[in-house]
Amino acid sequence: MRKILIVDDNAQNLYMLEVLLKTHDFEVQSASNGLIALDLARSQTPDMIISDILMPSMDGFSLCHACKADETLRNIPFVFYTATYTEPKDETFAYNLGADRFIVKPVAPDELLNLLQEVFENSQNQSQAAPLQNHSKESQYYKEYNEVLISKLEDKMMQLERANKRMTSLYQASCELVTYKSPADLVNSVLQAMVKTAGYQQANFFTYDDNLERFILMDAVGFSAETLTIYRDNLIFKLGEKRGLVGWVAQTRQTVNIPDTSACPDWILLDQSILSALFVPVYYKEKLLGVIGLSSKQRGGFTSDDERDITALANSLAVSIETRKFEEEILQLNARLEQRVAERTAQLQESNHELEAFSYSVSHDLRAPLRSIDGFSRILFEDYGEILGEEGHRLIQTIRANTAKMDKLITSLLALSRISKSELRIVQINMGALVHAVYEEAISPQDRQLFTFSVDELAYSYGDPVLLRQVWSNLISNAIKYTRPKDERTIRVSCNTENDMNVYHIQDSGVGFNPEYANKLFGVFQRLHQADQFEGTGVGLAIVKRIIQRHGGQVWAESSSEQGAIFSFSLPKNKPDLPAPVD
Repeated sequence: MRKILIVDDNAQNLYMLEVLLKTHDFEVQSASNGLIALDLARSQTPDMIISDILMPSMDGFSLCHACKADETLRNIPFVFYTATYTEPKDETFAYNLGADRFIVKPVAPDELLNLLQEVFENSQNQSQAAPLQNHSKESQYYKEYNEVLISKLEDKMMQLERANKRMTSLYQASCELVTYKSPADLVNSVLQAMVKTAGYQQANFFTYDDNLERFILMDAVGFSAETLTIYRDNLIFKLGEKRGLVGWVAQTRQTVNIPDTSACPDWILLDQSILSALFVPVYYKEKLLGVIGLSSKQRGGFTSDDERDITALANSLAVSIETRKFEEEILQLNARLEQRVAERTAQLQESNHELEAFSYSVSHDLRAPLRSIDGFSRILFEDYGEILGEEGHRLIQTIRANTAKMDKLITSLLALSRISKSELRIVQINMGALVHAVYEEAISPQDRQLFTFSVDELAYSYGDPVLLRQVWSNLISNAIKYTRPKDERTIRVSCNTENDMNVYHIQDSGVGFNPEYANKLFGVFQRLHQADQFEGTGVGLAIVKRIIQRHGGQVWAESSSEQGAIFSFSLPKNKPDLPAPVD
């Protein structure tokens, strides 16, 4: 079994080559640099050495030189297998050192095996290595070796300089992409960065117009004014059109690198100084935005690194363009929304002014006739009661009762309208003490013995003490009113906590209501019982709802006919940030 020593500082390359050789019945030794390989070759002589060139400690050239200078190793076939040193002068220097084959990566496995087999066959036909030539002397070796290294170093420096320019350009362009600019300004900033920083000679951007279904030159950098005018007049493309390549690149979504424009049949010759070009499509997801075009006055002006970097930049540009468009749409929507809010606010203010005028009219203009009706009917009753008789007395009492009811309705409506306009004075309230105080005010001394009233421990809450007193007054008064007809008269107030809200309940054993109409309870003038059964204006629960909502809470009710009722409302546990009153 033939033994092959492979040398490479890349562990992955070593592994792949080792697997390939072992599967074809070769015994394999491996080393990560020339020094280790030289020791292995001297201790366990291989049948062939396959070596990379660029390695630490001792590179491939030095290893080959050392092997060919060693009496025991000079006849071992030596193969260079490299992806770094690929110039003709590198290959010439390798053969001058005595190498048997110079192979540039990548090579297909079968082809590599065939090349190695040829090396084995050629080595068998040679009994010994050719005598050393004059260039094999140490001084000549080091001279050529240094020339190769210096040349490679210069190439690397040029590559690093270009890579540094690309990275600087990408960084500058990326910085521009995160600034707030219009899509047109973003495109111009990116093109400027490509030309001024990265060293690309010319750059342009063709935007796709959905309405025209054409590509139009949106911006260009690095062109003379005369050339730019010619471009704008002549370079308009359809999607999929191969002429000029822009439409075709967009349709295929593939980057196209043209190393020699004179050899490209689809190139449009408008500027003879352009010798190579690169086109990159710009897509946001499935949406076509345009095509970036770069041009150079040198043949082969764009590498695979350029393709990769410009493609990445095109993707970032697409995201930024769509983001700016979205932001501009949001700004426009916000502007329209603010305009609509302003208009609605003006309408609301006008409506509030009208409501204030109406409230004033109700308070003064409507009450004056009521007072007159009530006053004259009272005088009629007192001065002419004997003449009117029993039926006349009844009619006068009906008139006075209805005027009193109307006055209460007006008072309730005014109270409801004032709730939305009053300024809230938020303080912490002892709800238990407030409930007890309201109950004592709401029930007469003679009725107190008829009711069983209990209050559980109630959580403190934040709110306006005057308005929340009104809430409890309306709810407790209703509980007393609707429980009085029952034999068992119980009222219980309780509390529980749900999330960030304190929920208060007042439960009674009264007549209850039909749950199908629970949603009507809190509307103005909504009554679920006959007026002759229970007095009231139908505004009290509407006032409760308005007050609780202004405090950031909700109110609801549950019941079954003749089974009592439970009225509940919620208030924030913590001091809320509440909206200002409506003007």
